[in-house]
Amino acid sequence: MNEEAVVTNPTTEAEPLSAFDIDLDGLDLALDPARLQPVLDEALGGESPVRILGIHLLKHRPRRRCSLAVDVEANGRRRRLFVKVFRHARAGRVERAMRHLRRALSRTETTRVPRPLHAKRSPNILITEFVEGAAVAPYLYSMRPAETAGKVARSLADLHASGVELPRVWRVEDELANTRRWVAQVPDDLRDSARRLLSELQTLAPPDVRPMPIHRDFYPEQLLTSGRHCYLLDLDDARMGDGAVDAGNFLAHLRLRSFEDRGRRGACVRAANAFRRMYLEARSRDMDLSRRVDFYEVATLLRLAGFYSSRGEQNPQLPMVLLNVARARLDRLSRR
Repeated sequence: MNEEAVVTNPTTEAEPLSAFDIDLDGLDLALDPARLQPVLDEALGGESPVRILGIHLLKHRPRRRCSLAVDVEANGRRRRLFVKVFRHARAGRVERAMRHLRRALSRTETTRVPRPLHAKRSPNILITEFVEGAAVAPYLYSMRPAETAGKVARSLADLHASGVELPRVWRVEDELANTRRWVAQVPDDLRDSARRLLSELQTLAPPDVRPMPIHRDFYPEQLLTSGRHCYLLDLDDARMGDGAVDAGNFLAHLRLRSFEDRGRRGACVRAANAFRRMYLEARSRDMDLSRRVDFYEVATLLRLAGFYSSRGEQNPQLPMVLLNVARARLDRLSRR
């Protein structure tokens, strides 16, 4: 059927791909051209049999999800598809969110979402178009930080103003509960400091506001530019909530990137300033937005400190640096 299909790791095309994960029921199917073909036939409308030319691993988070690029030929045309395998039952929900957001954002000037093609619920597999384009992150980190950050801010504001209703809601207490879980990962010598920061942050928690569609995992690597369009990727956690969640998360990640690579620091600072200014301008009617963005930025910095603590010795100073930045941002927030 598709015996000639090549399953590879993109880092070396001659090396067979191995991605064993007992918790991802759909991974065996996704890596088997013979079993994957009928799923792709259905995704592409069944107009003609799909011939799978290659399957390439993009990203594998063990026990959670795996992303693949699949090269196919159908109707005499070659194309690439994006396939994501989930552990939990979310493929259908993500597909519906992407479909509604794509329809709404197509009315904006530049903001787009990849076109969802098919969701298979058992096992959990999502198939979308594969967007060919350039990663936005390098433009933020070195090339054109302020200009690029302004465009990102407009795209995020487009998402928040899209009017789409999603089934789940992310509230302030969800944010704090998630932050508590990550603060528990901070090492003993920093844990008291992290807990004090979290305790102070809780006293400054804003009230829940009228929810809008949010990405809920928005950072520079989740964006792609293709022509004049900016694509929002990885909408697995999209739901309703405060748009400040996304803005604060994005700003905290820019600060993180500046500490991971000193050469990026100046560009990241310019990008953060431009993003914040443009996003607040785009939502200028929300008078308390700036304060809420600060709140969610501090919460993200605390979570990142816990996350990088859990990764061991890759950058042992990073958690302390992130907590110091969180302290400075929290002090500014408390004075407002």
